[in-house]
Amino acid sequence: MKLFVSIVCSCFLFLIFSVIGCKETTTVSQGRIDSLAKIHPDLARLSVAINKTPKQANLYFARGNVFSEVEMLDDAAKDLFTAIQLDSTNINYYLTFADINVKARYLKIAINYLNKAAKISPTNIEVHVKLSKLYLYLKEYETAMKEANLVIGLDNSDERSYLLQGIIYKEKGDTAQAMKTFQIVVANNPDSYDGYMQLGLLGEIKKDPKALYYFLNTVRIDSNRYEGQYALAMYYQNHQQIRNAIALYRQMVMKNSQEPQPIYNLGYLYFKIDSLKKAYDHFTLVIQTDPLNADAYYMRGLCNVKRKIWNEAISDFTQTLKLKDDYEEARIELKKLQGK
Repeated sequence: MKLFVSIVCSCFLFLIFSVIGCKETTTVSQGRIDSLAKIHPDLARLSVAINKTPKQANLYFARGNVFSEVEMLDDAAKDLFTAIQLDSTNINYYLTFADINVKARYLKIAINYLNKAAKISPTNIEVHVKLSKLYLYLKEYETAMKEANLVIGLDNSDERSYLLQGIIYKEKGDTAQAMKTFQIVVANNPDSYDGYMQLGLLGEIKKDPKALYYFLNTVRIDSNRYEGQYALAMYYQNHQQIRNAIALYRQMVMKNSQEPQPIYNLGYLYFKIDSLKKAYDHFTLVIQTDPLNADAYYMRGLCNVKRKIWNEAISDFTQTLKLKDDYEEARIELKKLQGK
């Protein structure tokens, strides 16, 4: 309850802070301009321009975008609020103000301003797409679906609305309708990466053999995106196509050696085929890039057990339990070794 109150108060203060700070434009001091120049030169340049013409909404809009880029979200919110106060008809200001509030995790404020934008411009597709996404995130499915339907009514070629509908059906547990909706997406656009990804994920859940076809299409459409490659590799892994999985994971590691999950999965597959030295080395790499990964310590401990390096195995299982004290598998292995 205390956490809920704290969050509510934070949201309220964020909005009030923005409103108070934006009731009237103020001159930016030279000291402030100098400090902003060190953060980003455009912040200083735009502040100088604002001092010269403090009633131009587009200058606050531009500076707010830069503040957002450098994660100065309070300042970004104040600038966008000022832009809206100076020109309340520009829908881009509402959209950007909503985006900033989403980044700051103030979703209700974002929804409030998007609804204001929808009243000003009821046919703006971007407003309704963003509203649908936010309501979906908040699990307000009926309202999310209503907004998605509005997009279809405005432009039935916009695949985002069908994707949103499909995800809503999926989250509500209607996987059959979700599959039908995602099929519409790929039928309308054979290069829809997201459509094929969703079909593949649902296909795996439903044990549909077409899941492989769907995942292969994501890689065909964009061979550099992580999600499609990883989903395809996991398909191979789950269906005992170990060589294909290993080959794909290795490609992924070569592209991005700092991503721990493909490295871990490689180690796991090497362990399964008793290539213990390779498995050990991969789990060590995971620990180097992700030192809080309890699973990697546990699996390296199992490698050491099979290699009969008892002290290192004990050390790995002990570290596993330090990171995750309810890791029962590690506790069992540790007791076995201590018994020896």
